[in-house]
Amino acid sequence: MMRRALISLVLVGLAAPAFAQEARRQLDAHAHGEGRLSIAIDGARIEMELEAPAYDLVGFEHAPSNAKQRTAIADAKKRLAKLADLLVLPKEAGCKLASAKVEVIGAAAGSGKGHKHSHSHGHSHDHGHKHGDAKKTNDKEPAKAEADHAHSEFKAVYALDCAAPAKLASITFDYFKHFKGAEKLTVTVIGPKGQSSFAVTRAKPVLDLAGLS
Repeated sequence: MMRRALISLVLVGLAAPAFAQEARRQLDAHAHGEGRLSIAIDGARIEMELEAPAYDLVGFEHAPSNAKQRTAIADAKKRLAKLADLLVLPKEAGCKLASAKVEVIGAAAGSGKGHKHSHSHGHSHDHGHKHGDAKKTNDKEPAKAEADHAHSEFKAVYALDCAAPAKLASITFDYFKHFKGAEKLTVTVIGPKGQSSFAVTRAKPVLDLAGLS
């Protein structure tokens, strides 16, 4: 899958030595409106890994508390599974989706199987008191603090087989059309010519990959 492809490319010298540290730093970041997309091009196989805050996709990050919120999560997962609805690739590249896996990580998973993030998410949660002061608050405040600290994200992993990967000259991100809370994606591409980083936004949703594959 994605990690094996990235490790393989690093071993053959296609990625910078600092890539692992940068990837870890990016995983530790979590800012509303901003997601991450990693793309590994290895011959005819292209693998992608998308991570986005649940808030961007469904408007909340806490565990779903009603049918409407559960439906929103299910709809987002279905939408993410249809890569062709999110990313428009050049027809000349002849890419076909081989597999797609979508999961929700964190409180929004709603099943108790998700995990809560203990690392920094890029936005402050200082509510004017220290954690050690929790005993001084009333019974409702700990529950509120628990909700405020709940974070979730969607993660989607894709594998594509492309007949002519060298013709993958651009990607248009319809992703922003379907998810109104999404504003930006940081994109890391690892291919035959090395590693490159880009940013695509709602205002500029086209990624130029000419010469990278």
